[in-house]
Amino acid sequence: FTTAWTCNPAWILYDLCTEDRYGLGKYIDSSQIDKYALYRIARYCDELVPAGVAAADLLSLFTTNDTNYTGATGEYEPRFSCNLVIAGKANAFKVLNDITGVFRGMTYWLNGEVYIVQDSEKDPVYQFTTGNVLNGEFKYEGTANKTRTNQVIVNWNNPQDYYRPRSEIVELEETLQKDSEFLKTDSITAFGCTSRGQARRLGKWKLLSNQLHTNTVSFASGLNAAFIRPGDIVQVFDNAKEGKSWGGRIKTGQ
Repeated sequence: FTTAWTCNPAWILYDLCTEDRYGLGKYIDSSQIDKYALYRIARYCDELVPAGVAAADLLSLFTTNDTNYTGATGEYEPRFSCNLVIAGKANAFKVLNDITGVFRGMTYWLNGEVYIVQDSEKDPVYQFTTGNVLNGEFKYEGTANKTRTNQVIVNWNNPQDYYRPRSEIVELEETLQKDSEFLKTDSITAFGCTSRGQARRLGKWKLLSNQLHTNTVSFASGLNAAFIRPGDIVQVFDNAKEGKSWGGRIKTGQ
């Protein structure tokens, strides 16, 4: 590790956890943080993505059109960056969750260590079937269509206007064009966001999450699933929904 200025939210989180002057360094040691998980998250945050707005209207601190990175002309920026001032005292756990929220993450304490997980592309770590859940039952619950947001107002800070708050409106235009659809607006604050492109990506993620994550499933399992942690991806194979059996247990054997 080297000491340097950064706007990467993963390393800002590490600094707040280990610094003993303005952070939690008096209570948390660097050995209690999974630095390798943070490294993977930091690389995901630094990956260059299209800014999502026209170059003439790009209000961002850090962009590049270097073809060595992008392979084509255009404006690109890091996927997640964080630029803010913490001016007063606040609950430590809330501040950490605000920082992890910048990269769609979550912080939790387990076995004397700080774990950080991120909502990003992952492979499933386990699969559940009717053979390894209690009574072979999966319970489902869905969301009503009237509760699914089709417009999000994202509040961010404009660096070209002395970091004053600005609102970016992101909509599902195809959905709003339907005669039976009405405006369902939600508001969200992009913590530490000084990029219009990043604010729009946050709004799109919020909209797609509301439109695509419409069902939840609950079930109970045994010690075979005790290793699963928050943020892990699992597969669910329900015989009642699939119409075929994907797994089971051996009742008797030779």
